[in-house]
Amino acid sequence: MCQLAVRGPLRLLWEGPDGEFNPDFGPAKDIPDELQRQYRIAEAQGIPVEWRVAEPKAAEAIERIVEREGYDDLITVTVVPPQ
Repeated sequence: MCQLAVRGPLRLLWEGPDGEFNPDFGPAKDIPDELQRQYRIAEAQGIPVEWRVAEPKAAEAIERIVEREGYDDLITVTVVPPQ
């Protein structure tokens, strides 16, 4: 299981200049490559991967990438609010 948590001030690293989640800004631009690596391993091992993301906007953007790339058979994205 992979866990990716974006909480508190760290979420600013995922926001573009307009304050909206931007998958092409900052560290978020590495997400597609990470998803591809994890998908290949999950496929080879037959083990599903779950990404747990605190920010709903980030989770939605990651889910779009997962669906677009066809990884949704082995990778799921779940929103888990900070406690």
